[in-house]
Order: sequence, then C-alpha cells, then structure tokens
Amino acid sequence: MLLAAAVLAIKYNEDDYYANTFYAKVGGITLEELNQLEYDFLSLCNFSMAIKEKRFFKYEDYLSNFS
Repeated sequence: MLLAAAVLAIKYNEDDYYANTFYAKVGGITLEELNQLEYDFLSLCNFSMAIKEKRFFKYEDYLSNFS
C-alpha cells in the first residue's frame, strides 16, 4: 500500500512520471498487483487526492510535535 501511495503522489504532483511497469519492478510486485493497490487506495480516498487545508495543518502540527 505504501508503494501505491508513493506512485499516486508522484502521479498527482508531477507532469512526467514512469509507467506502472517500472514502479512495479522497483517495488518487487507484479503490474497487476500495483494496479489493484492503486485502485484500492483511490477507492479508500473516495477517488480524491486533494487534502483540505484544515486537515493538512492538523497533521502538520501533529508531526511537528511528534519530533
């Protein structure tokens, strides 16, 4: 799931990115598994990659206090 999150973050933020075959090979999983993980991750996020500002600052505060 971490690999899928990283791949989706790259796709969301970058104009140019590698094909899923590359990410699957780097992650040591099959292309089909990566595609399914991507779909599952997006499904859990209700197919929305944007984060509301209030939630962003909440977790930013949490992480800054954590260290």
